[in-house]
This record gives sequence, C-alpha cells and structure tokens, in this order.
Amino acid sequence: MKFTTAYDIIAHILGLEKIPDKDNLYLNPKNSKRYYRTKWGFEPEEKHNLRIVVLKLEHKLEKLMQRVEELSFDNDTLIRKKEGLAKQLRISHDYSKEARREKRFISKLLKEVLDKNVALEKKFLRLENHRVNIENQLENLKATKANLLNQYNALIEKNSQQKKQLQELQKVIAGLKEKVGQ
Repeated sequence: MKFTTAYDIIAHILGLEKIPDKDNLYLNPKNSKRYYRTKWGFEPEEKHNLRIVVLKLEHKLEKLMQRVEELSFDNDTLIRKKEGLAKQLRISHDYSKEARREKRFISKLLKEVLDKNVALEKKFLRLENHRVNIENQLENLKATKANLLNQYNALIEKNSQQKKQLQELQKVIAGLKEKVGQ
C-alpha cells in the first residue's frame, strides 16, 4: 500500500480503505460505513451528504409507517376480538341469568317434590300401621271365630246330648204314663 499523505496513514490505522474513483471517500469494510476526509480528520458520509441522511430518515419513516399500519391492523383485530369477547360475555351473562332462574325454578320444584315425597312417606307409614292393625284385628277375629266355632260345636254337641237326654226322658215319661195309665 502506498502512503502519499498523513491521512493515508491515519486511514490505514483506522482500518479504512480508499474508494478508487472518489476523492476523499473511504470505506470501513467491517461495518460498510463510508467516511469523508476533511481537514479535521475522517467524518461519516452522512454528515457531509444530507441526501443520504434524508434517504435514511425516509427509510426509517417508511419502516415506522409500516409499523404503524401493522399496529393499526393489530389494534383493529384486537378491537374486533374485544367486541366479540364483549358479545360472548353478554351472551354468557344472559345464559348465566337464565341458568340461575332455571335453577331457582328447579330448586322450588324439587322442594315441592321432596315435600310431597315426605308427605307420601308419612301417609304410607300411617297406612302401613293401619294395615298392621287391621291384620292384627283380622288375626284376633279369626281366633275369636275359631273360639266361637269351638263353642258352637260344643253347644251343638251339648244340645244334641240334651236332645238325646230329652228324648230318653220323654221315653221314660211316656213309659211311666203307660205304666200309670195301665
């Protein structure tokens, strides 16, 4: 490398390479930045070329505008999602209110059914007790009937014995009347 000026030595130390065909313009191969040589040293190209600064700012502005559009789209999407969620929340709230109403109605019906069930159980117990009482009375009546039948049979037998005795007595009386009448 040929050093013609002190600036060439400084550029070499800084790692800058001269761009051929361009006076006073150097390139840093590490970061691809361009530098102008001035009487105070090397300054970035943007400082001397406002068109580059404007292009960079326009590029930044385009990126920012694109980002604004993306954020606007995201915002619109989020707003639609929020509206959808709010609608779902209203629907859920309405459903919840209806479910609570139905729950109260069902609870009321269930209480009525349970009350009726308790009343029916009590009535069943009363009827069961009544049935047991009737069965006991029936057993007592059967026992009484059996006793009465035994007494009746005993009376019939006694009656037939008394008839036999009466007939024998009548025979004896008739025999005595014949003996007396003879």
